[in-house]
Amino acid sequence: MAPRRWQVLACICTGVFLGAIDFYVVSVAVPDMLRSFPHTGIAGISWVFNGYTVTFTAALLPAGGLADRFGRRRLITSMRVHSTNDSIGG
Repeated sequence: MAPRRWQVLACICTGVFLGAIDFYVVSVAVPDMLRSFPHTGIAGISWVFNGYTVTFTAALLPAGGLADRFGRRRLITSMRVHSTNDSIGG
């Protein structure tokens, strides 16, 4: 067994958690979107949610290709840095 297996597991679990909570946040925002856009029904708002899901899923294939080309560790580190920077607002 690798001595850093728990660190690797924590990194993988963190990534999966962030991906799952991302979809959760969008689904929780649906009632607010319905109140903000009163003339749009649930069918229109579901297009937003489905479009977000398809876009997120479609980004996984190119991300896998980039990870194969440049290395998983470098790609994950780069993505986390960019995500943190975007969250801060920079």
